[in-house]
Amino acid sequence: MRNIIIILFSVFIIACSSESDAEIFSKAVELVKKNDYQGAINKYKKLVDEHSDSKLAPKALYEIAKIYHMDLIKEIDNKESLNYAVRYYKKLSSEYPEAKESQKALFVAGYLEANELNDTSAARKTYEEFLKRYPGSEMVTSVKLELEYLGMAPDKLLEQRLNNR
Repeated sequence: MRNIIIILFSVFIIACSSESDAEIFSKAVELVKKNDYQGAINKYKKLVDEHSDSKLAPKALYEIAKIYHMDLIKEIDNKESLNYAVRYYKKLSSEYPEAKESQKALFVAGYLEANELNDTSAARKTYEEFLKRYPGSEMVTSVKLELEYLGMAPDKLLEQRLNNR
């Protein structure tokens, strides 16, 4: 009997101490304002782990990706940071395909792969996935342009654009 009371008390304490999705998100935002980006990432990850069904979960993934995209974690180099950004943008898009941020996240992932990481093969796959998933998106024209000029040097791109006028 004593063990049951201890277990019930422990469950009660854990349940009472858990934070809501909104509380966690708010704390993460406050950490960003204080330039504690790693702390913010940890809070956003906690939100996704503990409240994956929350409307704030895709927003949390988007915020994580943005922190990495802006290279705000000084303990890692720029390329690693961009790879993390791509990973979180894609995670958002795959786990929350209907979320408001999903289309933009997948587009930005492809853009980073193509233009920052110079991985045209990965970018092509990402852009093609975008076209398959979101054929009616207002971003389709931009994705098709990115695919058309994928891997082209800036001077060649400019030359081609001027010749097409």
